[in-house]
Amino acid sequence: MKKLIALVLVMSLVFGVTYITQFTGSDVAPKDDKKESGVGPLLWGYLTAKRDATSDEPHYRYYPGFFEVNVQNSELFWFRNEKPVDVTFGFGGVSCARCTNARVAILPSDAVDRLIQWNMLPAALPIGLGAIPTFFPTAGMVELLSKLEWTDFGVDKLDLKVKVPAATPGRPTWGVVRVGFRATTLGPNQTAAFFNAQADGAKEPTNYTIHINMMGVDIFEVTPKPDVDVGDLVEGARPRNFNLYFWSVIRSQAELTPPVVRVGNDDPFVVVHPPVPLSVSDLDSLADKLGEKHKELGLTLKAGYRIPVTVLRDAPGKLPDIGIFEKDVYVSGQGDFVQKIAIKGRVTGLVWLQDAESVVIKPYSSKLGTETKATLVTGQPNLDLELVPDEKSPSFLQAALSEP
Repeated sequence: MKKLIALVLVMSLVFGVTYITQFTGSDVAPKDDKKESGVGPLLWGYLTAKRDATSDEPHYRYYPGFFEVNVQNSELFWFRNEKPVDVTFGFGGVSCARCTNARVAILPSDAVDRLIQWNMLPAALPIGLGAIPTFFPTAGMVELLSKLEWTDFGVDKLDLKVKVPAATPGRPTWGVVRVGFRATTLGPNQTAAFFNAQADGAKEPTNYTIHINMMGVDIFEVTPKPDVDVGDLVEGARPRNFNLYFWSVIRSQAELTPPVVRVGNDDPFVVVHPPVPLSVSDLDSLADKLGEKHKELGLTLKAGYRIPVTVLRDAPGKLPDIGIFEKDVYVSGQGDFVQKIAIKGRVTGLVWLQDAESVVIKPYSSKLGTETKATLVTGQPNLDLELVPDEKSPSFLQAALSEP
């Protein structure tokens, strides 16, 4: 029950802050929106949806920004008509017909009154005073949106028009555009929807462009990737331990099922331990490390697990192969998505080459022959080495050991 209450409060915070800021915003849009909105017959709070966790604007700071690929989402953009004449609102298309759609609704005056009543409750102070919005504005929003009459636009309905009634003294006419969108690829995605509005008696319409910026993501990610280097495993080396992290920016801990981890070829030298859920502080610490290169995105991990992994030099009843190795670990979660992490390293015996895996002899004249040198190292300080004369091939190969 405590988790449910916390989830509701977080939802209301994000939804409420974004809504109140748009609904009570200034007549002039922020700098990056000003060119789009102009003056025209309609006043907009914002015409751009983008993630910027460092912004002072709640509209940008609380915009999720990260969206699962090929999952439908939507964003609201509020406008109002303060002119004493009707305004004709039209649709001009979208930049991506298969991933973007748009609809518009005009708010009846009684709905506006009802919403203002919700926002005037003592528990919901104005955002400018720094108070955290309660669930009431969110509840009012849900009630409002469910009762609106929506007009759906489409690329085959470019001639469809909606009337925004004239404002009356002290009471503008409010409207809202809902832009539906989905990320079609991993990484940065952008889409745009185009609209126009013309006041009665005006010679030309004013064009407005709504921009949606999003980051397409999978349900989960695994780090570090694509590989982990455990270095040299000398004879008698202790097991190497490291952690894989399985996390999500779009699923909560209750929604993110524990990962299923499989070791390629059932390798006996790799042991995967049960996943451990990450605490809030663990998630924050991991987000700080992952987000160092993109502070403005404000990477927030909603859920995650730590996967302890152990790589053994020796396994009971098994002899490791000497040399470089690459072992695979496969991590899967919801859906069919699987991530592969490669574990790289080298198994050495009592003696190994210092700077290489083999002695490379460059092309040479068969008449003159050639000579090359390589350095052997060992972890045993008092080890005596000697050549085995019969174990060399081909017969013309000659080798000699120097003093240590």
